[in-house]
Amino acid sequence: MALFAEQGVKATTIRGVAEAAKVSPGLVQHHFGTKEALRLACDEYVLAYVRRQVTAGITDRNLEKAAGLAFLRRRDLAPTS
Repeated sequence: MALFAEQGVKATTIRGVAEAAKVSPGLVQHHFGTKEALRLACDEYVLAYVRRQVTAGITDRNLEKAAGLAFLRRRDLAPTS
């Protein structure tokens, strides 16, 4: 994730990821197949982390309020015709 963030997806290589992780490039390819699959796995990891952080603060008592706020935010961002 750090290499994707620092160098960008295009400049990041499987070999560079393997070197940073102190493993062989073959091991990275074995687990992820392609650089694109590795990037998607990193994206999913980050999204899951953010979701956990967001939902950790939501209790049953304020769930309805949180859902209402999310609806209003989406409505405010919706394009007008």
